[in-house]
Amino acid sequence: MENTKAKSILEEEIKQAIEQVSVEETRVAYVLSQLHLEPIEKKLFNRYKTWVGDGRLRFHPMAVIKAMLMKDLKSISSFQLLISYLCSNPEEGKLLGFDMFLPSNQTLSIIKNERVDDEIQQLMDFVVEKVRQYAKENGRHMDIDFLPVSKQEREIAAYNSTSC
Repeated sequence: MENTKAKSILEEEIKQAIEQVSVEETRVAYVLSQLHLEPIEKKLFNRYKTWVGDGRLRFHPMAVIKAMLMKDLKSISSFQLLISYLCSNPEEGKLLGFDMFLPSNQTLSIIKNERVDDEIQQLMDFVVEKVRQYAKENGRHMDIDFLPVSKQEREIAAYNSTSC
C-alpha cells in the first residue's frame, strides 16, 4: 500500500514536470533537476542515517539517485561511462546536484549495492518508466540516446574519477 502511494506521488510529480518543460529544456538532466522525488528521498535518507553522522557522506544522496536515473534513462551501460559523460557535460552534473566533484564509478556502484534496496530500486524503475511515458505522450523528445564517449575520455574519467 505504501508503495502505491509513493508511486502515485512520483507519477503526479513527473507528469507536472514533463508538461511544464519547453521543447528546448527536454534534456534528461534538466527534467531530473525539476523532480524532488520525495518518496525516494525519504526511503534513501533512512538508509543513509548511519553515513550522515560519520562524515562519509560526500555527495548528496539525491544527486547520486538522479545520476543513476540518468544512467537508466539514457541507457548508459556502466557507471564509468556515466561519469565520463558527466565529465564531458559538467552542466548536466550540476543539474543533477553535484558541485565541483563527481563520485567515482566505484562509489556509485557501492551506493547502488549497499544503499539502494529493492523497494528504492522499484521506485527508481517506476520513475524511468513514467518519465519516458509522459515525455512521449507530451511530444517531448528527450536526449535519451547516449553517444559513447571516446576511449581517451573514458581513461581520463577513470583516472580522475572524482574530478574532471
